[in-house]
Amino acid sequence: MLDAYAELFNDHHQAEDKYFFPALHRAEPALDAVVDRLAAQHEELAGQLAVVWEGAHRLQSGDAEHDDIARLVDVLLELQGNVDEHLVFEETATVPVVRTWTTWPV
Repeated sequence: MLDAYAELFNDHHQAEDKYFFPALHRAEPALDAVVDRLAAQHEELAGQLAVVWEGAHRLQSGDAEHDDIARLVDVLLELQGNVDEHLVFEETATVPVVRTWTTWPV
């Protein structure tokens, strides 16, 4: 289940980085700093998800120690908070612009 989530998570961010963010740059240059921040957050979130993925697989393999379980819970909670913060920032900054689009900016 975690593998599927990680794949979807990464695919979603890659699609935004490749298609959505360039469209925002073209349509609304005033959002350049926002888009750059969102892209940087994608990199940070991917790194955090990789830590979660590694910890979960270590636990699943039986190689985890008690401290590893506590660390996994901590990084999961941190990832959840950062994803929530990212989504609120992204939606607040981009949805008003996207609502004005009648076609995809090329």
